[in-house]
Amino acid sequence: DEVNNRLTGIYGAVQDITDHKRVNTELRQRADEVSLLYRLSLALAGGQNLYMTLRGFVQELKNVMVVDAFHIGLYDAETDIFNYPLFLNLDEDFQPPPRKLRENPGLTWEVISTRKTLYLPDVTNPETQLKYKIVVVVEAPIRSYIGIPLILQERVIGIMSVQSIQKNAYTQNQIRLLETLAAQAAITIEK
Repeated sequence: DEVNNRLTGIYGAVQDITDHKRVNTELRQRADEVSLLYRLSLALAGGQNLYMTLRGFVQELKNVMVVDAFHIGLYDAETDIFNYPLFLNLDEDFQPPPRKLRENPGLTWEVISTRKTLYLPDVTNPETQLKYKIVVVVEAPIRSYIGIPLILQERVIGIMSVQSIQKNAYTQNQIRLLETLAAQAAITIEK
C-alpha cells in the first residue's frame, strides 16, 4: 500500500518439482547402471583374472545397490557338485567346501532346478523358511536374497547370488540389472 507505506499482500507461485527430482534421480541411476554394465563387459572381455574382475565389480555394484553378500557358484550336473569360486560375505572372502546339491539342496537347487530368478525379500520369514529348506553356508544376518541362474546354451552352469542384511532390499529394476550381469558373467565363465 503506497499510501500507508506497508505490505498489503504477497503474490507468488509455487511449483512442485517432486516428479522432476524423481525423474532426474531415476535417470542418474540408469546412467550409473549402464556405465556399470559397460565397465563390466570391458573387464570381462579383457581376459583378466575372472576372480579379481568379479571382486572389483562387486565394489562397483555397491554404488548402485546394497550388496552385503555376493556369490558366484558353479554346478556340474554330471557329478552333482556345486562349488563357489567367489564367495564374499560382509566384505570377507570365504572358500566354502563343495557340496552335492541333491543331498543338501537349499535355495541354490531351487534356482538351478527352476531355471528362474528367485527373490526372497525376507529369508527369516517363517513361511519362507518352511517353503525353502535354506542351507546356511556361512553365518550372517542376511534378510534379502536374490539367486539368478547362470544359463549358457540352455543349460544352467551355476548361480549368481546377491544378498542384503536389510529386509526388502531390492527393486525389480535392480533385479533386472543383476539378470543382465548374470548373463554376461555366464558367457565369460564358460570362456
